[in-house]
Amino acid sequence: CSNDRTVRLWPIGDGECQVLRGHTDQVYAVAFHPDGSRLATAARDGVVWLWDLARGEEVARLPWNKGFVWSLAFSPCGRTLLTGCEDAGARFFLVGAGTLIGKPLYHEGNVTAVAFSRDGALALTASAGGGPDTAARLWDAPNELALPRLLLQGGEFQALAFSPEGNVLLTGSSDASARAWD
Repeated sequence: CSNDRTVRLWPIGDGECQVLRGHTDQVYAVAFHPDGSRLATAARDGVVWLWDLARGEEVARLPWNKGFVWSLAFSPCGRTLLTGCEDAGARFFLVGAGTLIGKPLYHEGNVTAVAFSRDGALALTASAGGGPDTAARLWDAPNELALPRLLLQGGEFQALAFSPEGNVLLTGSSDASARAWD
């Protein structure tokens, strides 16, 4: 994704770069659908676009976010999309209908990273700002109730991921640290 309002798909082997155009502002986040048929992209204006990759065209827009969308993640089955936003909220969307599911999941600062567990039962969101420590939180997906464990790490969360087995979380922060959580 790029500040020039485009998204570029680069083939690993031979072939031409595919350029997706249409966003009216800088594009900050991208996520592939689990089956590879679609792509979600999000721009500074808060609008998330869903693209059909075979045709290279937009198929839907999700305009329900507030401010920049910093991060995107599809659930493992691909029916749900999770967005992380500048307004300290993360939001679940039903991909096929483009509708918002439930209420936003709020943090103290920008939600800079989002992920789903391998089975799709849990969502992980991470915030930057809002105090001396930033927090990563586990949520029931797609419900908005937080699980009781709060993950604290210095700096701003920059990245996060679940292990393939789903029993370890890895977080990376602007304080040059990475942590593994059981």
